[in-house]
Amino acid sequence: MTSRRDRSLAQNEVAHREQNERAEERVQLYGGGEARFGIVCECDREDCSERLTVTVSEYEDVRADPRLFFVVPGHEDLRIERVTRNNELYLVVRKTGEAGEIAEDADLR
Repeated sequence: MTSRRDRSLAQNEVAHREQNERAEERVQLYGGGEARFGIVCECDREDCSERLTVTVSEYEDVRADPRLFFVVPGHEDLRIERVTRNNELYLVVRKTGEAGEIAEDADLR
């Protein structure tokens, strides 16, 4: 069973992702698939403002699955997600359980 806190954490991640969606739309207009742009960490920390740099292609690949999120290494929360990709620049995490359902329900696409 997921706690109220876990639901709140998942909603924080969705809010970060929504901010990144707006940035990606602007970059897509001018740069194409290999253009790099900055996004905010999509972790569950409400006050996180750390940035990552990804290509439009990388971003679109992760965004194809509403349960996947970009996070700074060390910001993963293994209570509600698991790491699916790991490089020195960022992690991609997959929301599980109710956090995953919240991510799917909030999907912008």
